[in-house]
Amino acid sequence: MMDEDRMQDMADMQQKYEYNFTGYENEYNREDGMSYDRMQYYGSILGSGMEIVDGIMVLTANISDVTGGGDRSDERRRGMGSTVTMNARGKFPDLSTCAGLLFDVTATGADYDGYKIEFGYAKLPDRVFGYGYRAPLAVPSGADGGGSVFVPFDAFTLDWDWHNGTTVTACAEDAAYCPEGRTLRDLETLTVSAVGATDGAVRLHLRAIHGTGCDAAAAVDADAHAGGGTHTDRTTCSGATEAAEDEIMIEDFAAPSFDWMTQNDPVMGG
Repeated sequence: MMDEDRMQDMADMQQKYEYNFTGYENEYNREDGMSYDRMQYYGSILGSGMEIVDGIMVLTANISDVTGGGDRSDERRRGMGSTVTMNARGKFPDLSTCAGLLFDVTATGADYDGYKIEFGYAKLPDRVFGYGYRAPLAVPSGADGGGSVFVPFDAFTLDWDWHNGTTVTACAEDAAYCPEGRTLRDLETLTVSAVGATDGAVRLHLRAIHGTGCDAAAAVDADAHAGGGTHTDRTTCSGATEAAEDEIMIEDFAAPSFDWMTQNDPVMGG
């Protein structure tokens, strides 16, 4: 039989962990006793998603502006909780001889400067959230024709702010934050994101993603030496979208090599 002290300890513990979650669906309580709807705080992503249409990956982002105020309203508008992403994971071709990434892409909808690219699992030791190297993807809006957008690897940085999506320290400012060779030999994960309020639906139309400025032959030799040999078709352009001699095909959405997933969480982002 338990003594009275142990029974009292158990009663105190039960009281300590008793919480009333009534009314917490879609809202949080503030310290001042007021409450706010999480969609007012984080904004809405209703109507966002992705789909492949006629060999083109279409990422739709419909991120409303936040209405909650406070000192961090700009962070909520441009970063955490205002993100729609599409992501692929797996074995990527060796891009260590390349100058950067080339996107066959157009954008429709309102002018929008919130598209981002991230790759890899590298993370700064003092960061809890946010990993990988990130760079902006500047795509002019326009429904007619196609376009190519080049993003050099030295435009990516590991030091970016997860709360507001902005660069803290650029690769050009400190080489310690530039993509390392180990990551470029296999990106492992690649993410395309829309970060921040869109002021209406915007759409990114992706036809293909290449590595460019590459020594493709050296990449094939290195992959074969490592026992891979799985990316020869990508470097020899067997897909529907052809690449130049100095390009390595990463993804052709007319015949996708990766399984792409989307994340539309209004709280956690991409």
